[in-house]
Amino acid sequence: LAGPAIGGPLLTRLGAESALIISTIAFAPVVPLYLLIKPHHTQQRSAAKGPLVASLAGGVRYICREPSLRWMFLALFVMVLFVNTWGGLFPTIAEDVLHRGAGGLSGIALAVGVGALSGAVISMLMAGRVPDARQQFGGGLLFAAFVIVLAVSTSYPLSLVATAAAAASGAPFFISNMAATQLNASEEFRGRVVSVRYVVSAVQPAGLIALGAVAETAGPSIALAGSAAIGAGWSRMPALARRS
Repeated sequence: LAGPAIGGPLLTRLGAESALIISTIAFAPVVPLYLLIKPHHTQQRSAAKGPLVASLAGGVRYICREPSLRWMFLALFVMVLFVNTWGGLFPTIAEDVLHRGAGGLSGIALAVGVGALSGAVISMLMAGRVPDARQQFGGGLLFAAFVIVLAVSTSYPLSLVATAAAAASGAPFFISNMAATQLNASEEFRGRVVSVRYVVSAVQPAGLIALGAVAETAGPSIALAGSAAIGAGWSRMPALARRS
């Protein structure tokens, strides 16, 4: 929350280069803290042995055999590829759609932070009370819906509200998806399943490239709304898997 609030004035007054240099320097105090971390070693060994690719392939085969994991991974793939790429168009939306420039961009970034923090609190409150499938279905659907509102909005206040609401909705989806993925995986395969999940998350740059290409020809609003609409259509996969 403090980052965008500080970065916005720096960006408008000092320029992008100076703001980036200051942001980079601000990370320096974290490095000694990492050096103080001492990992706890146990005698337990992972069941995954052999080359990395073979271990990942074993995780993929295990996921394909488990219906709940299979559909959660498919939903994650679609959300990462089509909806969670929304941040890539923030600068364009702030500049070309809302006509707010760097100050508007910092406001959008701040709204994301407020929304994500609120969504994390909501996710904690729902833990144990709302099934994971409902959190993923509801969170994913609302995330995509509020991104569509952001895409079609030309009002800066409405865009800030939609951005915060989208981030607040997306947090329960990703948090519950991560937790349910680990809980539904057997202890033997859990490490490999989590590894595959991070590999799936790495497809986001491909979604950003596609989103940028569509925005270049059709405009940022159409590109963002269309991409989020695809995510909304697929966000119900975890709920369908749970019913089956």
